Amino acid sequence: MPQQTVFLTGSTGFLGSNLAEALLEQGYALKVLVRSQSLEKLKQQTWYNKVQVVEGDLSDVGLLANAQVQDDVLLTDLKIDTLDLERQRLENEKNNLAKMLVEASTGLVELHEDSMELHKELLSTKTETEDLARKKKSEQAQERKLKIEQKKISLAQLEMKMTQENISRQNQALAQQAQNWREKMKDAQEIF
Repeated sequence: MPQQTVFLTGSTGFLGSNLAEALLEQGYALKVLVRSQSLEKLKQQTWYNKVQVVEGDLSDVGLLANAQVQDDVLLTDLKIDTLDLERQRLENEKNNLAKMLVEASTGLVELHEDSMELHKELLSTKTETEDLARKKKSEQAQERKLKIEQKKISLAQLEMKMTQENISRQNQALAQQAQNWREKMKDAQEIF
């Protein structure tokens, strides 16, 4: 079966150029109609060397006969085909956007989870810091109490020492008085 040829108009536009590329990929031979003012734009297409170029305008009645398109498929109204291409492009774009949204949402969920974990760690650190501060205050309070108790003990020991010294002095004084009384008694006994 000979290769089927497609005669395409609008090949310099966005949809027509994409359609031309798709038709070539599917193995169709391609004749493209181009106005002389759009010929440079057509030459910029990557597939330009793979097509037969027909210069002219569809308003030229004899164009189709001169271009020998009588046995070819003629695509002049791209609205049907371009709607399908546009629909496919939009569907692809929608799928890409949906994929990006899912990835972004997943990233946001992971970011939120990381944020919540960090928040928990910060709360834990804050609690630990508060616990350490309370423990330090408690230790400081205990150290103050211990110092006060040590001072009380030192004061009590000082009082005991002073009391013992007083008792010792009193004992000495009493012993001296007793000695004095004994001597007086002895003197008194000698007198009687």
